[in-house]
Amino acid sequence: MKKTDMPCSLTAEAHDTYMICISNIRKIREEKKITQGDLAHICGFSDNYISALERNAKNASCESFISIAHALQVPLSVLAGEKLDGILPELLWEVTSLDSEEQEKLLRIMRVIFDKK
Repeated sequence: MKKTDMPCSLTAEAHDTYMICISNIRKIREEKKITQGDLAHICGFSDNYISALERNAKNASCESFISIAHALQVPLSVLAGEKLDGILPELLWEVTSLDSEEQEKLLRIMRVIFDKK
């Protein structure tokens, strides 16, 4: 597949988002000092899969993006290009890792701390 090929007939806008995700996989992986092989192993992919994705030689499924975001410990929206500064990415990761009951408890605690109704 050439870089200009669009997986599964995506619209131009969806293709742009797809390519941002591919680019951000490499960027975030390198920032976290994770090798392609280590990321593939964490996700349960073959050794060369991440390399092929980053070169746009393979298409990624939604499930693959979800696995990669989870392994990189970032929200899927960050792979799609959402910019989060400071501790927000880590905070979002921690909160989304909680089950819904724990999230509700955290919200109640935050409301008490910050005196919000």
